[in-house]
Amino acid sequence: MIRALRLALPLLLLATTAWSQDRMIIDEVDLQKYLKNKEGRIRFYVDILDKDNHVLEKQDESKLKFFVNDEEFKTEKEGGKLKSIKLQTFKDVEEPMAVGVLVTNYGGFVPANTGEQNMFAHGCAGLQDLLKEFKGSFDYFGIWLYNESGLQEKKPFGSDRDRAIDALDSLSKELPPSMLDPEGAKKDSGGQTQRPKFYQYLLEAVKKMAERTDLPARRVLIVVSDGAGEYDIKEDKKIDKKLKQVIEAARDARIKIFSFGAALQGDEYLTKLEQVSAESFGLSERAEEADELERKISEFGKQLKKQYVIDVVAPGILPAGNCNFKLTGETENSEKVSNQFPKALKCPEWPTDWMYYLKWTGIILGSVLGLFLFIWLMVKLFKWMARRKAERVSAAPVEVEQVVIYEGPDRGKLRVKSGPMAGEVFPLTKDITTLGRLDSNDIQIEDESVSKRHAGIKIEDMKYEIADFGSTSGTFVNGRKINKLFLKNGDVVKLGNTEMEFTLK
Repeated sequence: MIRALRLALPLLLLATTAWSQDRMIIDEVDLQKYLKNKEGRIRFYVDILDKDNHVLEKQDESKLKFFVNDEEFKTEKEGGKLKSIKLQTFKDVEEPMAVGVLVTNYGGFVPANTGEQNMFAHGCAGLQDLLKEFKGSFDYFGIWLYNESGLQEKKPFGSDRDRAIDALDSLSKELPPSMLDPEGAKKDSGGQTQRPKFYQYLLEAVKKMAERTDLPARRVLIVVSDGAGEYDIKEDKKIDKKLKQVIEAARDARIKIFSFGAALQGDEYLTKLEQVSAESFGLSERAEEADELERKISEFGKQLKKQYVIDVVAPGILPAGNCNFKLTGETENSEKVSNQFPKALKCPEWPTDWMYYLKWTGIILGSVLGLFLFIWLMVKLFKWMARRKAERVSAAPVEVEQVVIYEGPDRGKLRVKSGPMAGEVFPLTKDITTLGRLDSNDIQIEDESVSKRHAGIKIEDMKYEIADFGSTSGTFVNGRKINKLFLKNGDVVKLGNTEMEFTLK
């Protein structure tokens, strides 16, 4: 009885507290375009959900308030620097997403009687419907299956949605090892099918997604499981230790884990599965029946693409150093919601606008000089009237020309030698810099012969490795087509019709 109450209490809290009202979750804060062309754009990825986990689609942007280090963004009318707020959905913006799938067909998740509803088969059917919400050659998809035999990669990551759907269709027909070899199947002390090493496989899947440098920044892992793993539910400390590793790895790689839980042998492990989702800033759903599981997964595809993308333009509003972002608002249900992004981000220093100061210095100096000139002219006029003698006064304007170039800290540069953007200089400031035609890349190359996500440069241990992302026209270094190559000072990189010289300084 005590054990049952201990297991039920977290679920009761989850149902009555976390899902009792509308809520807001800041998924990501993107500062990549803040300094670009002094645009001052900050992009927030935000979920605004009702108590049933559905996106509230009629959010009024005028009800949103933004904070950094507890200081509210004030509009220009209020004497602040906030110029505009633009509210969109993820489906509206041209940004790809990486979707990983981890599903199980171990013996405890698939009924021995083929006449019963099959959680695994219905889960795969729901996942097929979910993937149809994504763009076929734009988003990225990868699939893993785990069971008593281990973790298997059923489809490597790639931008081929239809292959992923076909893989799930074939996967739904696979039987667990315990059904293929009933006599050799391992049982636990209670005669149930032995649980697979779920926590280990979940950690491996997260790490495999994190290691891929060619995947988009937006990454989610969808898990369909009963949450049963290598430890008994009584071994809380061992489970929590493993889950902590999963959560830390997911947070570090900014991978959100969305879980769909269902169970044939008991639902005591589902609380742990839901904990992983909550602490990786994902969401979780629980189903009692197989067809309910399929429906919830299928509907989630539409919800995932309805995530809000909010562009805030506020040049110079961020303080240099660590920034903690917070967002508050009021939903269409007239409920107050708020959320603080869990990580402090390092905000770049806004370049000094010397032209602004020069302009006002010129205005002040001009006014002072004008006043002195007026007084001087009046004195001369009075003397002329007294002596009846004409005098002329001329003043030559003084022109001050000053060119101010701001250069922030960098670890190398790409200087465009030829192409539509000849003369541009792009500093390399991040560990991984993506190049391509879309403005979601770290370096946007406005050249129609360049692919949307063309290539990337990885900086590690003072080594600069360039990699082609499967572009149409290819990536060339010093005239040679490459897949991956370490760059040297002075190398010439060509993407499409654009040639750039790589320099360390």
